[in-house]
Amino acid sequence: MEKINEARANITEESLKIKGVLATFIEETINERCTTEEAASKILDGKKSIKDLIDKITKEAKTRAVNSVAAISDEEVKEMVLKYYELDDTKANGTDVVDILDLI
Repeated sequence: MEKINEARANITEESLKIKGVLATFIEETINERCTTEEAASKILDGKKSIKDLIDKITKEAKTRAVNSVAAISDEEVKEMVLKYYELDDTKANGTDVVDILDLI
């Protein structure tokens, strides 16, 4: 648990230094998936950073631009975050879908 907390703290600190909506979105996505020692190790390996990921996302948006306008959905950005940090095979805690009708 200590490693998980350290990874979350590092990601949060990095996000706060960068500031901005995209950095916060990336932080939240990573922290949502940082629930195991394995995920924490991938985050703490020091090879990846939110700043580098933002640069990659920005570069991707530029390649998609038409008449200087581009958009990438939240879901696409989330997939990019998970792939970049190699967390796409982990499942976030508490993400099971519950049908409200089952509760009635």
